[in-house]
Order: sequence, then structure tokens, then C-alpha cells
Amino acid sequence: MPIADLFAEQGYEVVWPIDPRYIPIFQPIKPLIQFFPVRVEEGPDYFVNDPIGITREQGCGRTIILYSYVSDQKVYDPRLTMNLKLDEYKYAIAGVPFSLKWTLKYERQIEREEALFDSLGIKEDYVCIHDIGSNMASPFEIPEHLTDGLHIVRVEELTDSPLDWPLTLERANRLIMVDSCLSNLVEQINLETEKYLIPRAPHQYPPVYKNGWRFIFPNQKEPV
Repeated sequence: MPIADLFAEQGYEVVWPIDPRYIPIFQPIKPLIQFFPVRVEEGPDYFVNDPIGITREQGCGRTIILYSYVSDQKVYDPRLTMNLKLDEYKYAIAGVPFSLKWTLKYERQIEREEALFDSLGIKEDYVCIHDIGSNMASPFEIPEHLTDGLHIVRVEELTDSPLDWPLTLERANRLIMVDSCLSNLVEQINLETEKYLIPRAPHQYPPVYKNGWRFIFPNQKEPV
């Protein structure tokens, strides 16, 4: 989003094809961006061909493909892929300073965030745990001393938007999170809360985490 913001600030109209399920999440928080639904459900047409077709239909003068890798599709720069992390690649291919990653701005829906927080019934100090990702079949075993004395709040799909969670995450005494869209959100909004990250992908793929995270790994009691 900071990439799109920079182009919008420079006077460009920004068109962004995305999965139609995500438009109700992103359009309200970024009304200046034109989100268009990808019309196919799988394969190269979903990932590449239809999104490119949408940008052509909208008369875009430039199309930036942010994928750092797509199987069997030559739409990325392998030289950058081999030398940059996932998020570094996106900013490099767009020609946008990487430092802007940590300037994320969007229109928060505070009423939704408060409603989620209230539904959790939190009455004491708590730790937020998000330990199941898209390619993790079971929860990660958290070292017990990281949760001692704290109420445990599981970050789960309790609403139809992950962007309902920031208020709850901000108020937590501690965060323990798998490498995911939510941990990256915490990173981009620069939360100073005590944070622990559960890595789960090859070293070249996770985004950059610079905001004071400690790392926990299987069968290790002490974070790194």
C-alpha cells in the first residue's frame, strides 16, 4: 500500500486487481485506489493474465507486477528475486524507496476494531497469539514462560477482515505471531509492544522485520 500511496501522491490514478473476496476489506480503507475483481478462480489466468487484462482495460500507462516468483510465468526479475526478500523485491521492482514500507496509512474502521475487542471479553493483561498460518496445519508449541500470568487471546478468523484486529493487538502486553499478513501489519504500523515471531518460510521469502522482534523456533525454550 505505501507503494500505491506514493504513486497516488504523485498524481497517478492507481488500479489494483485483487481477489474479489478482498475488495470489501480494502476498498473502505483505501478509497483513492480503484480495486477491481479478478474474474477467474485459479491458474495463470487468475494470477497473471486476468489482472494484466484488467489494467489494459482501464487504460493504465504502466503495470507493475509485484510477484517475486510465479511458477512457469516469466513476469518477475530472477536477478532481484535471488538477492532480495519478498517485500524488498516489491519496492525495488516498483522503483519506490524501501523505507516507505514503514509509513503504512489507511482509514481504520475503529468501530469494527472496538466491537471485536469487546467481543473477546478481556478483563486482564493478555498476550495475543497467532500461531496458525496458511501452510501450517496445527498450532505452534509456545514456550510456557512466554504466556505465564497472561490471559491468552487467540488471533483467529472471528470476523471477515484481519483489519479488525489492530486495536486488540495494540492493547496486548505481548505478541506471539507466525510470519503472516498480520505480523507484517504489526511491523508496518511500528507497534512497540514486546513481540515474538515464529518463522515458517525459506529465508528469502519472509519480509523484513526490523522493529525489535525476537524469534522462536521448534524445540527451543528461549527466543533468539
